[in-house]
Amino acid sequence: MQKLSGIHCYINIINFNEILLNEEAKTNNVTHSIHALDTFFTTLENYGKKLAKNLVIEKITGARLHFYVTGELLSAFQIVKTISALSYKLAAFMNTGIPKYRSLKDFSINIGAAYGQFYDFDFTIPGELSESTTIGYAANYAAKLQSLSEKNRLSVSKNIFNAIPVDEQKGYIKIDDPLV
Repeated sequence: MQKLSGIHCYINIINFNEILLNEEAKTNNVTHSIHALDTFFTTLENYGKKLAKNLVIEKITGARLHFYVTGELLSAFQIVKTISALSYKLAAFMNTGIPKYRSLKDFSINIGAAYGQFYDFDFTIPGELSESTTIGYAANYAAKLQSLSEKNRLSVSKNIFNAIPVDEQKGYIKIDDPLV
């Protein structure tokens, strides 16, 4: 187990089940939906690996990509913002720029990010399973922020918001939610 500091981020396609069911109803197949999901996340992963050595794609669960960026808050957040911007542009491009996905409903995404300490932990069941995962406040809080985030929004933890320049803060809407 290794203790790290950084930003955890979740990018979720909030309407993926609807996209899948719609394609299945139209074609009796889900090939394009699954392929579009793979294309979306593979593109983000490949770009992220080229962008920063301290970006780690942890896993994809369902229609949600989980990654983290280790290091100092502001430099890590620049990477998260870049990946987030690409994800919004890519979601918009998927159905207009790639002909085989035009029949699918547009991807709607939401994103949550939180900065803090966490542990990189190897979960192992000998002879059956070995998985690296992260545990800790930053990961849990980022997931909660993502789940509460509105469509096409990036929600950030208070420590990220307070660290960014005041003129950049104006681009965000501060929400006080008793659930977080």
